[in-house]
Amino acid sequence: YKALSPAALEALAICVRTHLTYLTEENKYATWQLKMPQNHSFFAPIAPQVLQAIEHSAHTVLHYQGKTFPSAWGGYYAGETVNYHTLFCNQKGKSPKGVTHLPKNVTKREPSWSFSINAQTFRSAFNIPENSPLQLKKVPKSQKVYALAAQANNQTQTILFVDLQKQLGRKLLKSNHFYIEEKDNVLTFAGIGDGIGVGLCLTTANYMSKTLQYTPEKILQAHFPDTKTYTAYPSLNTPSFHAI
Repeated sequence: YKALSPAALEALAICVRTHLTYLTEENKYATWQLKMPQNHSFFAPIAPQVLQAIEHSAHTVLHYQGKTFPSAWGGYYAGETVNYHTLFCNQKGKSPKGVTHLPKNVTKREPSWSFSINAQTFRSAFNIPENSPLQLKKVPKSQKVYALAAQANNQTQTILFVDLQKQLGRKLLKSNHFYIEEKDNVLTFAGIGDGIGVGLCLTTANYMSKTLQYTPEKILQAHFPDTKTYTAYPSLNTPSFHAI
């Protein structure tokens, strides 16, 4: 996060706080397990610019339809995001819609990636019958993949992107903006970007701040339409709302 501007860091702090608040509000009695860092200390020094962003945005979260919501953030989304619940195929949840108008050319060269795997090995890993056709399922009006489908015996097997990425690893399947190609028993994945395409794009947030002079609030408005910032505990006064 050293390359992020103060405004981008503040937007990120609010985004993270919104997600954590949502988790605690959904399950007030949830327990948390933390993985011990390699240096065996949970109290590693925090960069001054990160502390400043946290302090400047203290107690501020985003509300959608009067409540916090699940959110996410990633390195680069290639100009578009998708709705959180659509990506996870959850029709009951409520969260802001995705956006398609984010600046695309915010870096000199779009991050790109690709990798290949033996097609039969891939099918075996996901219990997909041999030679079953594979098809990517994309969010409507978007290039973001939410699932991979396999056809076999008149049945469709669906693997959510998040499960696909968990199995293959984030270092290989870096984003859900990709395509697949199968040839000579080799399955190739190729795409652009970094992250799941939901919420705050850090590269875009940085560009908006440094080049367009956007404030944290305006950055969040661009990424999370129809939301409001909510200051949960302004001193001891009544909680206050204001539209982004």
